[in-house]
Amino acid sequence: MKISPDHSIYVLEDLRPTPKAGRDLEPGDFVLAPARLPELTTWNAKDIDLLSELAGHEHLRDLIYVHDVPEWVARHEKLLNLIRERYSVGRDTQRYYWRSRRVFPLEVLLEAGIGLSDLKGCKFSLVAKPKDGVVVGSCPINGRVPVNEKLMRLLGYYTAEGFMKENKVVFTFSSSEEDYVADLVSCLRELFGLDAKVYEQENKLVVDVNSKTLRIAMELVLGLRTGARNKTIPDLVLSAPPSLQRQFLVGLFRGDGHYQPDRVLTYTTASRELASSLSLLLLSLGVFPTIVTSGGRRFDLNIAYGEGRKALSDIARAMGKPVSDLGLPSRFTGIPKAQVVELLRKLNPTACKSGTYTHLGKVRTSRRRVLEKVLKPEKLRRRADLLISLLDGAKSARELAACLSLPHRVCVRELERLASYGLVRRAGSGAPATYELTEDGREEAEGLMRLRSLLPSDLAFLRVRSVRQVPYDKPFVYDLSVKGAENFVAGLGGVICHNSEAFGFGIEHIADGIIRFRRFVRGGVLRRFLLVEKMRQTPHSLTMHEVIIIDGRGVVVRPARITKEDVALPGPVVEKIARVSAERELEAP
Repeated sequence: MKISPDHSIYVLEDLRPTPKAGRDLEPGDFVLAPARLPELTTWNAKDIDLLSELAGHEHLRDLIYVHDVPEWVARHEKLLNLIRERYSVGRDTQRYYWRSRRVFPLEVLLEAGIGLSDLKGCKFSLVAKPKDGVVVGSCPINGRVPVNEKLMRLLGYYTAEGFMKENKVVFTFSSSEEDYVADLVSCLRELFGLDAKVYEQENKLVVDVNSKTLRIAMELVLGLRTGARNKTIPDLVLSAPPSLQRQFLVGLFRGDGHYQPDRVLTYTTASRELASSLSLLLLSLGVFPTIVTSGGRRFDLNIAYGEGRKALSDIARAMGKPVSDLGLPSRFTGIPKAQVVELLRKLNPTACKSGTYTHLGKVRTSRRRVLEKVLKPEKLRRRADLLISLLDGAKSARELAACLSLPHRVCVRELERLASYGLVRRAGSGAPATYELTEDGREEAEGLMRLRSLLPSDLAFLRVRSVRQVPYDKPFVYDLSVKGAENFVAGLGGVICHNSEAFGFGIEHIADGIIRFRRFVRGGVLRRFLLVEKMRQTPHSLTMHEVIIIDGRGVVVRPARITKEDVALPGPVVEKIARVSAERELEAP
């Protein structure tokens, strides 16, 4: 991802999520990424009213013709009078047989007082009106479309294999994918009432739907795009329930997905936006994909770990591939080994003087290994429990033994051992002896608490391979503020970011300094500026920054590109002020 030097990304330092400015990031840092996102479901409607949605576009309203209107609408007195008075002559009337075929222009129906709610269940079409006035019709489609599994698969097929041109929607499949083609044709017929044309072309199966109405509905209502690099997942899919999202993935992976049993499930796309939105969708389903990009022209989303492939077993089976029931977690959810080892060295230094800890992995330690090798062994667990129990104050050995259900002699032995490591000390000389944490012991206990809290978390830890400076030619950058959390997920694949720092100063120090706001009118334009004059514990800023208003909020965009002459008073005014001030000083007693 690309960030400014002042934008912050969360990294894991001493097992603590810590925001770190972009300018301070280094190779080897572990940035935080979500291994799972909350469900995105916000869509509860059972169908989509295509007719009403397209009628909301004024430039289309006079092109919409409603087919098979109810009998009572066709005999509506106000409608008949309106036709008789204003539309009795014209080639358009003869072409569509308004009354006999029950096909009426939408604008005429609305003018007669018939509402869109009265036209539920009707089909409609979009016509063309060339300059000569002759209306050219198109095949009608269903006015309402159910939001169901077939619609989701259709959207997946289109996102992977579809495109639009002129008045057509076209899908292309491999010649061996006849089952997928049959499913797509069935979806089109059931959802829209359209029959598609299927033919072979250069070892491919082409599904051709010649319908202007369908093309415009898919573009304006369903949010579909054409062009491989422009594709993305429609908002309808992202807000649908997980069961329907999985059907979208079935269509998507049938199109551009590849599966090597027991190895990797891959989706390939040329669209960066599609790769990003697919990554977010998979994360909301509990699957953590990795993205490999080739020069920004190809993006491969890989699910190469067992738990992820198992979670998507229904998609693999829909592709006709076998699925193993075995599954290991993603290695990226493992906790950085070096930070775990640091805790172990302090907790059991005598046994770890020369250890390389190869049993904990190379770069990351899986959460299962942390449980088995760090928190589960009886000796290490007892010491960790004793340290954590002393976090809230000094306690006697008898109190600790009762609290942790340990034999008293074992508890005393472990406390003495921890004291020899410099992690606890006797709090007094009286009896019974009480123990308290040293400074190193408190740091160790807090680290163990953080380690335990990371185990059930939905976090992944990605190692920074490289950091490089790139040119940026835009006039400003954006910063997001999420109320309460003040963090958000951004970038290709998703990285957890924090609000940017303010001009290089920690945002928590803003209230501890002096901030001055200035505004000037030059050339009839009001310009606003901000200057941080004093700031505790940080260098002072000598740069004035410009503030612009976006959607009612002030946004700091850049250092001001003006000189003091741009905001200074005119010369004659300055001279007059100086002269009057001098005169007042002479008059003073």
